[in-house]
Amino acid sequence: MLHELIHVVGSIIKAYKWLLDLHDVEVKSGSFLIVRGPAKFSVLDGLVEVFGAPVGSGNSFIAIADRYYPVEVIANSIIEVSGGENSLCKTMDSPVIPLDWKNAVNRILHFKNPVIIVLGDVDSGKSGFTLYLANRFCISGIKAAIVDSDIGQSDIGPPTTIGLSVIDKPSTSYVNLPLTDAYFVGNNTPVGNLLPMVVGTMRMVNKGFEYGANAVIVNTTGMVYGGVAQVLKYFKIEAVKPSFIVALQRNGEIEHLLKPFEGIIEILRLKTPQHIPRKSRSERVDYRGFKLGQYLIGARTVTFKISSITLLNTSIGYGNEDIELRSIVEEIIGIKPLSIKTYGKTIVILVRSILKHERLEKLYSYLKEKYDEIKIVPIQRVRGLVLGLHDLNNRFLSLGILEDIGSEDIKIKSPVKSPLEVKYIRFGSIVVNEQGEEIARIKPGLI
Repeated sequence: MLHELIHVVGSIIKAYKWLLDLHDVEVKSGSFLIVRGPAKFSVLDGLVEVFGAPVGSGNSFIAIADRYYPVEVIANSIIEVSGGENSLCKTMDSPVIPLDWKNAVNRILHFKNPVIIVLGDVDSGKSGFTLYLANRFCISGIKAAIVDSDIGQSDIGPPTTIGLSVIDKPSTSYVNLPLTDAYFVGNNTPVGNLLPMVVGTMRMVNKGFEYGANAVIVNTTGMVYGGVAQVLKYFKIEAVKPSFIVALQRNGEIEHLLKPFEGIIEILRLKTPQHIPRKSRSERVDYRGFKLGQYLIGARTVTFKISSITLLNTSIGYGNEDIELRSIVEEIIGIKPLSIKTYGKTIVILVRSILKHERLEKLYSYLKEKYDEIKIVPIQRVRGLVLGLHDLNNRFLSLGILEDIGSEDIKIKSPVKSPLEVKYIRFGSIVVNEQGEEIARIKPGLI
């Protein structure tokens, strides 16, 4: 049998150098295990389930770093476990998939074309329940879609997006799920982005059914406290009109979110499993940066003609060049702007670097007599801005990182496969470095 606790120390999982190396270990039917990555779990003989997905003889699954995987031993099995830094394999006295989870799933499975929204605090088990439910749908012959609206800790798609995955076979991990579509929000927090969060979630639910799913599960952010959280959850539920609300709680901490829907929508209250730990804020920030950095591996610089695309969520790229005004502005600020464009009562001035305060004040003083909205955008401040690249049908293609922009061209670092398909570029509101780590936020209306 496995030891009560196996904890190993090392640096990184490598196929040729495992730091945890257990061969031909027998585990009995009806036992329960928790595996923490990075690790490789192989079934030499027998059958286990991971998040309800079967892993039989000759098969294995990879547990990614710092994520926990519940393993139920269905038949007597011979297993092999290898792992890296901070990995563990632990036997549990109680079921790793709680009975109330199974009862809730059995209830949901009997409903035709359901939409299920999963609520809970951070680290409450939302992602685990969502994957388990999706697997149970697939095992029952029902094609399922997962809408991951947790834009900060996304399991499907890159950070800053609401990801959609339509699946027809069970999976042990989100890593294995396809990205069917996504909605670009452009930030990693719902605060200040409530409208795109609600619209994006509703669109991805509808897309899930359009792509052939017969059930859609919506995973949500862990933002559950305060007025903004209440507004977001209320209108998200109003928009998607779920058949069920699944509420994962430790001690009734989200009852205030459930109260408006009592007697209107069926609410399934579930307990957070004891084995789920709480992550620190720094761990969550590190995960975001890591995932974005991984997404950008292989990215290259792509140049687009601004005249051949449409820029969204920005005033850049709109209006007409004002030649007469250019000379006046150049005299005031002492440098040549990249572009000066006006439309209606709005003026947008692109400059390479941040202007000196006294020159900026003088420019504002001159322009405010004629324009109600004055936007002076230094490229230095927005370089590294996260962008969403979309095709002619406004379907998400890829993320991009702004490298440079002028009066005619925009340069973007992106792993987009087909640059010629790009017709819309949506501006986000966070700036990242080359490693994908957030270094700044852009105020609404700045660009």
